[in-house]
This record gives sequence, structure tokens and C-alpha cells, in this order.
Amino acid sequence: MSRQRTYVEEVGHALMAFQMIEEILKREISLRHMFIEARVKAFFPFRSDEKDLENAALERLISLLRTIGVRVKIRLAVKGAIGV
Repeated sequence: MSRQRTYVEEVGHALMAFQMIEEILKREISLRHMFIEARVKAFFPFRSDEKDLENAALERLISLLRTIGVRVKIRLAVKGAIGV
């Protein structure tokens, strides 16, 4: 019985770690969306869908973070190229 209980506890701890990673990614993406919104609001409306973010799986969150990171790098490159 104690062996099975240990297994169940370990699985629970592993799942908690993934949930913590998901929460950190959600917060980071949300902060980046707020930054993007603040930067582009003078040019066009930008609004992220918080419900989509809340229900996103870990794989989707990682993909979103990569996409945002690439967009920021492109924006910085363009900004440097045009001297703004």
C-alpha cells in the first residue's frame, strides 16, 4: 500500500510542476501581450483573448511564447533598420 501511495504522490508532484510551468507561461504571455498592446495602440487596436490563453495547453503556450519572441526580434530589427 505504501508503494502505491508513494507512486500517487509522485505523480501528483509531477503534475503540479507542469501546472506551475503553465501558469508561469500564461503570465509571461499576458505581460508580453500588454506590452505589445501599449506599443501599438496608437496605430491599430490590439487585444489578446484571455480565455484562449487560460484554456491553452502547454504546447500551445510554448508556441505562443516563441511566436511573440520572434515578433519582438523582427520588430527590433526593423526599428534598427529604419533608425526609429
